[in-house]
Amino acid sequence: MALPVTDAAHRLRAARRRVAATVGRRPLIFGLAVFDDAGVVVEVASPFGSETAARKWADVFGLASYQVLPARIAGGRH
Repeated sequence: MALPVTDAAHRLRAARRRVAATVGRRPLIFGLAVFDDAGVVVEVASPFGSETAARKWADVFGLASYQVLPARIAGGRH
């Protein structure tokens, strides 16, 4: 099966459309707020690539009271 022949201008327009579709998207990361017995946040751990990874980390360290939250890297472009 032969691929369609496209000129450079067509390929450039297609590449620009792909880039435009991804502008503004960020990879989603997660943080973990750890609470003490009184319900006060005592630690924030971040970044994790998935909610599952954050929960596994909490399990490894035996944390009983925590909340997984969406996070972002501070200081980056908004």
